[in-house]
Amino acid sequence: MKSKIISSNVKRLFEYSKKYRKIHLYIYLFSIPLTFFFIANPYILRYMIDEVIFQNKFSLLLPSMLAYITVVVGQVVLAFFENYYASASEADVIKNEQLTLYEKVQKIPSAYNSDSQIGDFLARITSDIDEIANFLVLTKPVIILNIIDVFIILIVLSTFSWQLTLLVLATIPLYYWVLNHFNKKLLDASKKERKEYSKVMESLREKIEGINIIKTR
Repeated sequence: MKSKIISSNVKRLFEYSKKYRKIHLYIYLFSIPLTFFFIANPYILRYMIDEVIFQNKFSLLLPSMLAYITVVVGQVVLAFFENYYASASEADVIKNEQLTLYEKVQKIPSAYNSDSQIGDFLARITSDIDEIANFLVLTKPVIILNIIDVFIILIVLSTFSWQLTLLVLATIPLYYWVLNHFNKKLLDASKKERKEYSKVMESLREKIEGINIIKTR
């Protein structure tokens, strides 16, 4: 039952994230050249070792090293700008979603407010929105790009050693089991943390209101 609820919520978030397609597009545009640089690295290294060093073609060593350094520097620079853009976009999404949630909270009937913890609203606005913004901005691109990266890595790896490729594939079920095992524990811990955080926010709100009441008397 819990998994169905989680799956339903994830689907809703994916649907909602479509409003940020433009951000996703720019992340993809940054990632395409990064992927090419990522692919080029092992081939340049293999060329330097097999064709330059082992073949004693040291006249090609400097150009090969310059090519490798160029690829590495380009990868670092693009990764920096990609991370910067993603962080800036996430900050904008946090602001937009906080305003959206605040407007919706204003429309909630007062009867509901009286029966609910205000701390829960505060926790959602201050903490949960950060996590949701991260999901809206990064999760879909990261999933798609990671799937592409896995296929690229397997293709590149197979050109070096098919035995090593099979060994890597054999570890995937173990990786999935470990991830699934700890994911359940992390989910339970996250729920407890959210509940405790909302209680702290509610307690803080009550104390601040109490201080104001005391000062006015």
